[in-house]
Amino acid sequence: MPIRSGKYAGSQNVAKAAFNLVSKSPTIAAGTTYSTEQLDCPGLPILTWIVSQTAGPGALTVTCQVALRRLNPIGVQPAALEWMNVSPPTLIAVGGTPTVFQFNIAAEAMRMQITAPGGTTGVATTILSASG
Repeated sequence: MPIRSGKYAGSQNVAKAAFNLVSKSPTIAAGTTYSTEQLDCPGLPILTWIVSQTAGPGALTVTCQVALRRLNPIGVQPAALEWMNVSPPTLIAVGGTPTVFQFNIAAEAMRMQITAPGGTTGVATTILSASG
């Protein structure tokens, strides 16, 4: 007689995992770009970036980036990550309102680049999160 149901029907036999990294940028000077620390995320394809501008008069521009692979090492140096943009440069709201980006990408690492357009400065708080 075939098994029609069992204690494992509909359940998941995988472990869930999640990592996150919270950071606050230094004051980003006008016309310069700041890169957050990287969050290594192999095997965690649900990538989320949350950013809010906590200081500064004008809006900052943010770009989400991932590294899909590592380049060949040179000599004794470790293999470097090859970064690519996954979002267009986006102006974020001034005043602490969070902006959320989420992508499903199998990547090695993730980070965010924050740029202060000419004539403005700013400070941003970022949360990088990877889960799967």
